[in-house]
Amino acid sequence: MPDIDHMGTENATQGICGFTSTMYALYEKIPALQNHLIQALGNANRTFRLRAEIKTFLKMMQANNRLDILNAITNFTRGFPNYNGWSVDSYIAQINSVISEINDSNRIYSIAMPPVALMEYMHTMWEMSPVFVPGSTNQNNVILGLTDSSDTTPEPNKINPVRLKHYVYQGGNGKIYSWGKQFQNLKSLSNYANTCYSPIFYISF
Repeated sequence: MPDIDHMGTENATQGICGFTSTMYALYEKIPALQNHLIQALGNANRTFRLRAEIKTFLKMMQANNRLDILNAITNFTRGFPNYNGWSVDSYIAQINSVISEINDSNRIYSIAMPPVALMEYMHTMWEMSPVFVPGSTNQNNVILGLTDSSDTTPEPNKINPVRLKHYVYQGGNGKIYSWGKQFQNLKSLSNYANTCYSPIFYISF
């Protein structure tokens, strides 16, 4: 998937792996969307488009009074270093403040998505039918939830899985897609990142 790999580069500098993993999945799972995704996310405007995508989802959750999802995102994001004061409202306000700016591509717009929120995004925005399964899998075409250790104990917590450190997409060919790159397996991903990544759950759809 060389074209959509360009979109994944956003995750190399921004903590938005749940969103980019979903885009990878959409690209491979639904061929009719490929041109749309390439045009929207495969060029210099992808930073703005991804911000708009995330903001739209958050605004929909607010409009639908989905406090369960918003609170789950807030609590999970605050669990990461330097994000203890993070809030949905301030995040949206930050996106609004830079929409018309030109030299803002390096501004941080990271957001941590627990599985319950990522699955709601997949369902609400893309009409997918995600299923959360604790543990690892040999199945392809899934989003993997990874921890940064060799502890492969299955993670049943969908709301605040504190061990979750990264999402990746495992494609139909078994390759791992992340950060705008393709890896033969999780071992090669771990070697590249100099981190021992292990699967603790997966999301099928």
